[in-house]
Amino acid sequence: MTDARAWFGVPGRFTRRLLATTLLAQSLIVFFGALVVRGFAVGAGEPERGTVALWVGGGLAVGCLLVTGLLRLPGGVVMGWLVQLLTLASALVLPSMVLVALIFGALWVTALVQGRKVDRIKADAEAAAGEQAPGTTPDDGEDPTAR
Repeated sequence: MTDARAWFGVPGRFTRRLLATTLLAQSLIVFFGALVVRGFAVGAGEPERGTVALWVGGGLAVGCLLVTGLLRLPGGVVMGWLVQLLTLASALVLPSMVLVALIFGALWVTALVQGRKVDRIKADAEAAAGEQAPGTTPDDGEDPTAR
């Protein structure tokens, strides 16, 4: 974790998958949170406020989905961090979103850290496989077709 790319760089394939899964689930929860805020506002006799909350929350949910496609770009992970901060900021409207932001923030960090580890292990395994002679297996060194 001393490498800054672990937090901001272009993620590897497995890391991207983990991050995208996190953002997909987060988009659903954020949208449902926006529906809750809208329901509270309509129940309080403020339908205009509810409509605004639904549009803003829906926009954040769509933003989560858009960032999944941006993860291949250098700024994709940074955009993901921005989505995490905006989810935390949504707690100003619906206080229970603090819990959502903490859970998905922890999932985001876990996906970055563990995904990078898996990507590194896969790269090492591919490099080791490339160094072997063609037609040999890593177990015994014999050609399995010679039996």
